[in-house]
Amino acid sequence: MPSINYTPPPTIRDFMRSDARARFIRGPVGSGKTTGMIMEILRRAIQQTPCIDGIRRSRWLVTRLTMPQLKDTVLKSWLQWLPDGEFGKFRVSDNTYILNFNDVECEVLFRPLESPADVSRVLSLELTGAWIAECRDLPLELVEAIMGRLGRYPSRHQLRPGDTYWYGMIGETNPPVEGTDWWKVFEHKPLEEGNMNSVFACDTFVQPCPVDDELNILPEAENAENLPPTYYQDLCKGKTDEFIRVYVRNEYGRSKAGLPVYGDSFRRDRHVSRRPLPIDPDLPIVIGMDFGLTSALVLCQPLMVEPRLNILREITWEGASLNSVIENRLRPLLRGQFPTNPVIIIGDPAGLNRASTDGRNSYSVLTKAGFTARPARTNDPVVRIGALEELLLSYPMGEPALRIDPSCRTLIDGLMGGYMFRLDTKGVSGRDKSEKPVKNKVGHTVEAAQYACMYYLSGYNPRSASRLAQSSLFQQHYTPADAYTGY
Repeated sequence: MPSINYTPPPTIRDFMRSDARARFIRGPVGSGKTTGMIMEILRRAIQQTPCIDGIRRSRWLVTRLTMPQLKDTVLKSWLQWLPDGEFGKFRVSDNTYILNFNDVECEVLFRPLESPADVSRVLSLELTGAWIAECRDLPLELVEAIMGRLGRYPSRHQLRPGDTYWYGMIGETNPPVEGTDWWKVFEHKPLEEGNMNSVFACDTFVQPCPVDDELNILPEAENAENLPPTYYQDLCKGKTDEFIRVYVRNEYGRSKAGLPVYGDSFRRDRHVSRRPLPIDPDLPIVIGMDFGLTSALVLCQPLMVEPRLNILREITWEGASLNSVIENRLRPLLRGQFPTNPVIIIGDPAGLNRASTDGRNSYSVLTKAGFTARPARTNDPVVRIGALEELLLSYPMGEPALRIDPSCRTLIDGLMGGYMFRLDTKGVSGRDKSEKPVKNKVGHTVEAAQYACMYYLSGYNPRSASRLAQSSLFQQHYTPADAYTGY
């Protein structure tokens, strides 16, 4: 049987020594938090009290807000440490890993919490423990409800009389925003002013700031031995002071409620062309698309010689069907202005959800219409916002990496301040919303641009992209999907 050689960093070591029913770590990116959670589940599974038949049974929930977030971060790290077939089996059908070795049998359920149905399913589980990944994204009311499902497995009749076992919740996160409920949890403050009984009972652990003023890695940085020497310097290139404050220095975020998302990052005099931008008739067009009752798309062209993304056109609509927009607006635009360009559509992963009317999703509609369309790897607001901001802040050879045609008025209005963070800090579910932008007309257009920027920054290769569609859009089929690269 394979073995694992793991030595926890100091903060995670202290975290593992605690037997509190709820324990949470706050730390920067790259500090080994996710690995620490994986090892804690494995350790607790091995230490579990044996059942009557001698098997150490346990069942863990691993959850984050969305399934793409779970797959891109948590599940990927889990399978790196515990490959399928070595310590157990991963069931793709229900995203469950069954740890099974020696006398250990542990079910690890990877479940999102993005819809009421997801929440209902989770709150019906009988569990030993739960790992709340990036816990600042979940409302405390839901976390407390999950706590009520712990200690239910194995049941009493599966144990010898008098036997007990540890059960509880673990979690990790980047720093929350000052004043939010999770800030109060880490500061051990009452959740409501004057109500001292409302403190969320848990142990909290804070990792040290890993860098000095020049972003050099300090000796006390945790997990530094697994990072390149310039990891944080490379990570912070083009990032805002707030990003560095939260994700690198491990300091609480400042509330952005009511503030423009892009603020000083967008400069109209630099990013908006005074004249219509030229269109290269041979290079691919990347269409970023956001779906919903109000929807939007932007047509972009990555340049081949210059490291630049040009945003050339936009379309917004409300209430119209996607088929109608394709036939009455998108096709005429492509025929008239982009007749020879290959076209790739990168959109909101939410477009994979089936419509209640005909059971089809947006991507099946686009594919049937002859387009090569793919969902972005995530719709995490932090990732989306960061992709566009990275291009706004980049000036290769002194020129902006992102240029916008003056015809894209809705996008320009959004970047000038119409796309802003919410004024309210709580939604109906109790989830903090101050870090999430307002969903309005300009917001949909900006988010469509974000998906195109994510694709461009993912390692865009114009030659590979061109192989997707060598002919006009209006032929029935494109090059097979195996030519697709990037996402």
